[in-house]
Parts: sequence; C-alpha cells; structure tokens
Amino acid sequence: MENYTSNITIIIPAFNAGRVLVRALDSVLCQTVQPVEVIVVNDGSTDDTQLVAETYARDHRLPLRVLSKPNGGVSSARNLGIQSAITEYVALLDADDEFESKHIESITAAIAVRPDSPLYWTGIARQFDDGGEAEAGSLPDFSAIAR
Repeated sequence: MENYTSNITIIIPAFNAGRVLVRALDSVLCQTVQPVEVIVVNDGSTDDTQLVAETYARDHRLPLRVLSKPNGGVSSARNLGIQSAITEYVALLDADDEFESKHIESITAAIAVRPDSPLYWTGIARQFDDGGEAEAGSLPDFSAIAR
C-alpha cells in the first residue's frame, strides 16, 4: 500500500514517559499509512517527557503536537487528546507501547469496509523488555456491542 495519509489522529497520553516515548513515536513514523496528526498529551510529567516530545516534533517529519496538562490520569489525558483531534477517527497508543508498521493501514482498510462501525481493533502482541516469550492474541469479540 502506498504511504498515503489516513483520516486518523494518534493520541499518546504520557506521564513520566521520557525514556520510552521515542520508541512509541518511531513506531508511528514507520507506519505504511501515516496519520493526519499525532498528539502527545504530557500528563503532568516530572521527567523530560515534554522535552523529548518537543524535540521529536522538531526533528522528525511527523505532524506532532504536544499538549500539556496537570496530572489527572491516563483517561483525562486521552480525553484532552480526543477533544483536540482534527480528524473523525482516533487511535490510542500508550507511551510505552508501539504499533506494528501496518497498524494504521489495517484500521484504514477496516474503516473503508465498515464506515458505520463505532469501534475498530486489530490483533495484539506482547513483547517483554526482559526478553521473555512474546504472546500473540486478539481482543475480545466486541461484535455484540457494535451495532
């Protein structure tokens, strides 16, 4: 698939995530389909999260905005990001996680097939920093609530 832009904003809530945030942002930068924008919400961090996000925004070809708020928890950070998004769709990425390279492509394809669906998801994989065995799986079947 060509590296075209989707109709998706990536929201990354970040609290004291300075040491892991670049990995998450790199995974967005490597997407086969790029988001319209990425919003990092600095949730009152006391480390270098703000500086890491601002430096990444300056140094990379990613449409990245950095918002800051007093610490209120991951849900309030996500909500601020969602309220600030300029697109119809949002994808949530925790600062200590990463997307596989075709994540946005997969979501964009699902939207094209079922544009009226209220929720889209893909499979998941867990990789442990200590070198432990990775797990692959999928999310629960949400079809009963997706109307």
